[in-house]
Amino acid sequence: MPFDYYRDPVHELARSVYRQLEQITKPPTHNDAASQRPPILDKHFPTIPSPEIFQFDVSKDQKPATGTQNCLPSVAEVAVHLELLEAIFSIRTLVLGVKKISKAHGFPHIQQSRGPEECLQEWAGYVDFAVIRFLAWRDNLPLLEKDGQLFLQELPPFDVLMVWHTFLLNTSLFRDHCGNEPLFHIKLPWRDIHKSLGNMCWQNSQDELSEAIFETATGVPAQLFQQFVARAITVGAESPSSETSSFLTPTGMSAPKSYEKLFERHATREDDLASLLRDAIHRQYDFVEKMHDKLWIRSPALSGTIRRAKDRYEKFLTLSRLHPKVMLVPMLDIDLVWHTHQCSAIHYIQDVTALTGQFLGHDDKLSAEALSNGLAETTRLFQIHFAEEYGHCGCWDCESVMEHVEQAMRNGTGGMDFDAIAQTAEAELVLFREAEVAASMRDK
Repeated sequence: MPFDYYRDPVHELARSVYRQLEQITKPPTHNDAASQRPPILDKHFPTIPSPEIFQFDVSKDQKPATGTQNCLPSVAEVAVHLELLEAIFSIRTLVLGVKKISKAHGFPHIQQSRGPEECLQEWAGYVDFAVIRFLAWRDNLPLLEKDGQLFLQELPPFDVLMVWHTFLLNTSLFRDHCGNEPLFHIKLPWRDIHKSLGNMCWQNSQDELSEAIFETATGVPAQLFQQFVARAITVGAESPSSETSSFLTPTGMSAPKSYEKLFERHATREDDLASLLRDAIHRQYDFVEKMHDKLWIRSPALSGTIRRAKDRYEKFLTLSRLHPKVMLVPMLDIDLVWHTHQCSAIHYIQDVTALTGQFLGHDDKLSAEALSNGLAETTRLFQIHFAEEYGHCGCWDCESVMEHVEQAMRNGTGGMDFDAIAQTAEAELVLFREAEVAASMRDK
């Protein structure tokens, strides 16, 4: 019988903590509303996530494009990937929440009861423009060469980065379209991405030089979101040619004049790459939401969660080598590291070929039945080869307790005081959850 992750003392403790925190977030009564300030807002919290997690190995950035040495993602790279996913969640929320953009899409009367189709149209407009901007940037990639290696001159705007990230996660598509291009040899620049993202609000910022380089390369302004807001009232006045309307029809958007040539060039290509990338972004958003729900990037056990996920990913690759004809299905933690690895472009293909003896693609269009059958077989093989449970809860409580147990084991001081471990984990979890509550209250 499978283990029930949610009927055990650890999760019952979590529920009790949540009940306590609910009392903190209740609005003050009428009598004391004017004078009461929740004490939690004045409490000092540690920097979350800890800066110590983002220790990058410079030598990995300079790995040659040839060779098959094992170069799996580092803890820092996976952590930045979580930041990037949270930023994607954040920008989508921002796009859906701006009334001017809603008005541009034909929803002048903003109501809470808007249906999911209306909300999706707003996001789809942003994605359409992001894809076209990425393809224009790809055509005029601003590169630097150092010691025989190609590097990006500057990080592109966030919407372009989002599309590039999606392209990399569709390895076969990326290889087929970019295999003979410089972009195929460039990893997603995790260190630069980390520097560009705010620690709590996950908003991307660019300096004037980066914006100027992008605008010179593409002929359009760098900040897409600001363009949406500024042009929202008049969007539709300048329509693209009828040849490009099929790409934009689902969104109800019209392209500003500066974009007409870009849409004509890229939205009507015979390879239909623009539509393929757009559809992939929408499919992958399901994973973005799952990572947001787990919120590992704000967890007290972040480094341990990533470290264990890396170990499980290596075992997953071992299974791929031992059972090349079996469709293996990753758990969320493994999938996160796998996705991070894919963002290494050609290096990912070299690494997995060396480790598994085959090219390892990542199909995100499988049916629910195929995924269910594959997961059952993966679970069986994982238990046979590694004598470990494949299922993974991943909640803060489980990860925190696991981290403190592993720390005690690494210390090697003999007996283990489980009561002390539980108390330490509980105090840490309460502190980090209070930090989330305080942050949410400040945002209101």
